Amino acid sequence: MSIDVLAIGDLTVDQIFGPLRDLPAWGRETEVDTMDVRLGGNTGNFALAGKVLDLNVVCVGPVGKDDNGLWIKNEMEKSGLNTDLLDFRTDSPTSVTTALVREDGERLFITLPGALAKLGQTLRQSRYSDAKIALLSGWCQPPRVAMDILLDAFTRLRTTGTKIAIDLAWSEASWGVRDDVLQILSQVDFALMNSAEAAALSGETDLISAAETISEKLAQSAVLVIKNGEHGALVKERHKPCVIVPIVSMGEPAHAVGAGDCFNAGFFHAVFVQKLDAEAATAFGCDFATWMLVHGREAIVDVSTVSSSRRQAGLNQLGDLL
Repeated sequence: MSIDVLAIGDLTVDQIFGPLRDLPAWGRETEVDTMDVRLGGNTGNFALAGKVLDLNVVCVGPVGKDDNGLWIKNEMEKSGLNTDLLDFRTDSPTSVTTALVREDGERLFITLPGALAKLGQTLRQSRYSDAKIALLSGWCQPPRVAMDILLDAFTRLRTTGTKIAIDLAWSEASWGVRDDVLQILSQVDFALMNSAEAAALSGETDLISAAETISEKLAQSAVLVIKNGEHGALVKERHKPCVIVPIVSMGEPAHAVGAGDCFNAGFFHAVFVQKLDAEAATAFGCDFATWMLVHGREAIVDVSTVSSSRRQAGLNQLGDLL
């Protein structure tokens, strides 16, 4: 079976606690009603969402050769995901992330990187299978992974005709290597990020201005997508106006953990399976992410039902041209 997406990056054990009204002060304790332990990280979340859409996703990433690493492998296999390209490390523990979810759905994350610090080594030694696209998570960017390692990975992936996408993850360390991040983004076919990351990367506070500034740094044929939470998403292609795609309400979401990764799964399903253009794919990405947040990631999804939600809401599928 041909591979739709090589998902490259972070596979973690996610511990999600909530809902919280306020964080306790140091030395104090607070209680929550729920805790969920699940396969996560951007790469893990994407793979599970892609599986719901019957995308053939193969994950590439380092995990510890420990109980948590075995748990990740078992969880992936239970979900029907391929584990052949996991890099089991004896020198580092499996990454673990704790997410705290506020009552309004906002989140904060605390991560033990563990084996993710070896991601550059994993990229350098991996033998990539042919795929329609390789999606590299935000861990696959400077300074976490050196630019020469990433460029070498891009070259090897492109020899088989694989397109390249990166979902940015801006951190404090990113400020010192902003030019390197821009150079990496200039080599990709799809650049995805959230609105805060777009503002940091471009130096622009206005989202349209940020999109236009970043788009000028990308390849001529590249697609830029800026995810903007409850406001939907913006898509920009060179020599085309920005398009803002609003969210369609489908009910009350449980929380927003993994929302961006669900968007990515919907977007790339729309591009490579449904053969939609970038604007329509952005609309489907928004609608699929909303569907998953409301119905849960165990939900059975009918693509036509998700697609029809926007028409039923009376919204223009392609959003507003700006």
